[in-house]
Amino acid sequence: MLDEPHTIIVNNGTWNRVPLIIGSMRNETDAWVPGSLSEIESKLLFDTAMRIQWGKGSSDKISKMYPTYTNFEKLGLASTDWLITCYCRRIARAASQQGVPTYLYQFLHYNSKGADPTNAMQPNPKHVKCVDGSASCHAGDNMYTMGSVALLPNATLTAFEENISNGIMTTTSRMASMIGQSKEALSNAILPLVPYDSVDESSLAWGGYYDSNDNEIVATVVQKFRSTVCDFWDTMTPAGGDVVVDSKE
Repeated sequence: MLDEPHTIIVNNGTWNRVPLIIGSMRNETDAWVPGSLSEIESKLLFDTAMRIQWGKGSSDKISKMYPTYTNFEKLGLASTDWLITCYCRRIARAASQQGVPTYLYQFLHYNSKGADPTNAMQPNPKHVKCVDGSASCHAGDNMYTMGSVALLPNATLTAFEENISNGIMTTTSRMASMIGQSKEALSNAILPLVPYDSVDESSLAWGGYYDSNDNEIVATVVQKFRSTVCDFWDTMTPAGGDVVVDSKE
């Protein structure tokens, strides 16, 4: 890669405009937050991390965007939104506005116990939230997107998770086979993926939503996923990509 994606796609558009699939995990950064932290320690880490990145007084401003969460949850959610979820939305928005067939997704399924060997093998130590069915952490979708669930050592997926994998691989292979077709033909051929645009902000959620019988749904079309917090983070990181630091606070 010649440069950082934000620079290539958002700032100057110097990239090969092929169809784009981009997405994130629900709890991307939980894998990097020590699971043994107390609430006091989590707040200290949150305040420190936000101040270092965004300037003095920023932690209070950011905390108001996550009013109902514990400090541990706030740390994971804020860093996931800032670093991954909202970043992906910025890339998707820029690509779509440049006429590129763009497909934004969110992987929201909480992996079952034994379904995430990637995080289970982390040595420092493995993060309990990432491997016990209570979070979907960074790289936890790899076993689904690679279509090799039967080949992964120490992985045990449920029938529902195998359906997610089949859905991801089917839509991805359809997209690959349609390269060179019109944007409209491509969009009609690779459902359940849905075209993203900056108006309705349609995206696809893999898991994480439930029907009236409380059965998790493999794929659900959603609009404006986490748009409120992403609008906030866009004010912190403007179009040029430079971090906004208010040293006067």
